[in-house]
Amino acid sequence: MIRILVMSIIASIFVPLTSAMSNVLPKISEQQLPSPIKVMQQVELLHVGIISRFHLERNSQGDLSYRIDVIESQEHQVTHFSYSINNGLLINEGVNDLSSYEVEKLNAVLFLKVNRLSFSNMVKSATTESRGHILEAKLEHDLGVNYLSVELVDAQGKHMVAFDLDEQRPMPVLKWH
Repeated sequence: MIRILVMSIIASIFVPLTSAMSNVLPKISEQQLPSPIKVMQQVELLHVGIISRFHLERNSQGDLSYRIDVIESQEHQVTHFSYSINNGLLINEGVNDLSSYEVEKLNAVLFLKVNRLSFSNMVKSATTESRGHILEAKLEHDLGVNYLSVELVDAQGKHMVAFDLDEQRPMPVLKWH
C-alpha cells in the first residue's frame, strides 16, 4: 500500500512536468525561448560566484521557470535565481547561508573557480554528444571526484550524463535497479 502511495506521489510530480515539458521542448529547440545555456551565461556575466545547480521548476500556478543556484564561496552564501522560461527575465532571487547539502558542493565550486572554468561551458562539454533538453545540471563532489551530473529529456525519455571536471571527460553513470 505504501509503495503504491509513493509511486502515485512520484507520478503526480513527474507526469505534469513531463507533459509541460513536451509543450515547451519544441519551442526551446526552435530558439523561440531562451535556452538553458544562454540563461546560465547571462547569470555568469551578471553575478559573482559559481553556478552550482540549474533546473526547471514548476510554480504553484503550473508555470515553468529556470532555477539557478549560485554559490559565493568566500561569503558561504547561495543565491537562488528564478528566470522566466518564456523570456529569460529575472522573476525573483533570494540569498541564504549554505546548507549542508550545498557545502558538499564547495569543492567542485572551488575547482571551477581556481581553474577559471564556467558552469555553462562544463554543461556544454558534458552534453556535446547527448541529445535532449536539460532538465537539471548540478555540481557534485563524491569520493574525491568533482563532477557535473546532467539530466536530459528527449523523445525516448529521461537520461543522465556525468562529466568529470578534473579530467574534462565523460564518466560512466551508475544505474540502480
